[in-house]
Amino acid sequence: FWEENGTNGLSPKDDKSVIINSGTSTAISLRNNQSTSNATLKVLNETGTGAIFASGTTSISGYPSTPAAITGRGHNGGYGLFATAYDSGTGILAQSQGSGPALDAWAFGSGLAGLFRSGDVEMQQDAAVLGNLGVGGSTASYAKLNVISPDRLRAGYFYNTFTSTETTYGLFAGAYGTGAGEKRGGSFDAYGGTGNNTAVRAFASDGASNIALHAIAQNGSTNWAGHFDSGDVIIDDELGIGTTNPTAKLHVEGSPASNSTVISAKTNYSGNSDVRAVTGYSVTNPGWGYGGEFTGGFRGIAATAAGGDYTGQVRGVYASATGTDGTRIGIYGDASGGTINWAGYFGSGNVYITNDLRIGSGASGGATGYKVAID
Repeated sequence: FWEENGTNGLSPKDDKSVIINSGTSTAISLRNNQSTSNATLKVLNETGTGAIFASGTTSISGYPSTPAAITGRGHNGGYGLFATAYDSGTGILAQSQGSGPALDAWAFGSGLAGLFRSGDVEMQQDAAVLGNLGVGGSTASYAKLNVISPDRLRAGYFYNTFTSTETTYGLFAGAYGTGAGEKRGGSFDAYGGTGNNTAVRAFASDGASNIALHAIAQNGSTNWAGHFDSGDVIIDDELGIGTTNPTAKLHVEGSPASNSTVISAKTNYSGNSDVRAVTGYSVTNPGWGYGGEFTGGFRGIAATAAGGDYTGQVRGVYASATGTDGTRIGIYGDASGGTINWAGYFGSGNVYITNDLRIGSGASGGATGYKVAID
């Protein structure tokens, strides 16, 4: 039968079993006051759609109580609840006025508890997913949270605007548990395309202390707070190691409780090539700049040339000064403040001088044509 504005009919209309057009009043009002788990309205269709609700405002409205206000169950690949929104509408709007969930869905077998085919999903409060969650047409069984973005610049965006005197996090990830396998709080990959691929981009601002990326690794036989397998790491500002207040592009300080080497550089290349373990360059203007500066309580610089069985020359210290004008000094030594001061001291081995040797302040510009000039 069908009913329209109080006019009854005995024949179906529009191939529907029941059609009710109430005008401006409520078409169907059902209420279950019994404290049982029985449903107030139950629609079952084994092969097709159980019920279709269409409205300009709210299609289905259920008042939450101890039993579920609205329940649905899909069989044979069907849907427990299917909702479609047009013209800026909302397919499902769920609210909870108590401690229970606003929307509770579950699936049996290989089904999905929820499937949102198109349009955005907005959650203004907390949401708990006990199974897996897939976003962007991804396979939900791949991980607890699997996000694929085929048409967005960002697959995920986390932005925390909470105002607090405590530490706030845009994203907090941790890997715990027992077992011999690696525990990784976060693993990020970037690949494909012809532009720049950035695995991790983090920012923090507007706080007294801003930390864009904070990582901790502890309680393992090997602990890496950060591990970058391949690709470059670019830091636009300062990098501090052992200090929270770096004053240079690379600022390294050792631990007060450790006597280990602060910086160690080693080449692993094997072949006939002069590979540099450390190189420095500073020419701010002709005649200005220090390629390196070292201060030591015993030795400012300790240099060793490990030539092995090489039959040619090896040089413990090699220095050169070049240019087109002025005075150039390959090695300059100065010693002061001691009981005995040696600007240069050669402990063992011969001293070979290809050109002239001048001793004394007056000899530097004195007589020429002599291999040795002494003032």
